[in-house]
Amino acid sequence: MLHRKKRVNDGFKIGDFDVANKEHRKPPKKYEDVELQVLLDEDDSQIQKQLAEQLSVSQQAISNRL
Repeated sequence: MLHRKKRVNDGFKIGDFDVANKEHRKPPKKYEDVELQVLLDEDDSQIQKQLAEQLSVSQQAISNRL
C-alpha cells in the first residue's frame, strides 16, 4: 500500500507564485538609539540591565542595539 505524504501549506496564497525575497518590516523601536547613546556618553561603564531600567525596556532590547 502506498502512502501519500500530506503536503503542508507552505505559506503561498493561490496565485502567489513570486518566489523573490520580500522585504520584511522591522518591529518598531521601543526607544530611540539617541536616548541609549546619551546614557552611554554619560557613563559607558553601565551594564545592560541598568541601561534597560533607565529606558524602561528589556535587557534584550539593549543587547540587540549594542
